[in-house]
Amino acid sequence: MPITYWLLVERLENWKTDEQEGFLRFGMPERKRKLAEQIEAGDHLIFYVASGVSKISDIRIAAGGGIAKLAGAGKYDTAFPFAIHTRPHLVLPRDAWVPFSGLVKKLSFTAAKLDWRQTMRNGLRRLDKEDGLVLENAIKRAVN
Repeated sequence: MPITYWLLVERLENWKTDEQEGFLRFGMPERKRKLAEQIEAGDHLIFYVASGVSKISDIRIAAGGGIAKLAGAGKYDTAFPFAIHTRPHLVLPRDAWVPFSGLVKKLSFTAAKLDWRQTMRNGLRRLDKEDGLVLENAIKRAVN
């Protein structure tokens, strides 16, 4: 089965919460439910940390198909009604996170944008295979 790549955006505070919890889930707002339900087990979830950081931090694997209902916000600062179950795949140390600005011209969804940062306000995006591989390879290079 081919891998589907997804780009997910989160604030630094929530990334830290995910790290503390072993990257076992990713909380989502209700407005992203329909798109999140398309995520299947084995899909690669590439994380962009916003909050003035603007870097790619890690790749997680969707550990189950679909979504799971959350009881409360957990340790997130926002109450998310559901989550995607995940497991860590490639997690970079913070000093090795990949600056997104260096990837903008290589990605189909940002290359022609005057202000790519507005594009990153979308918290969940299905990527085409080429964009997914650009991001995955950037993370793999940062590991070495």
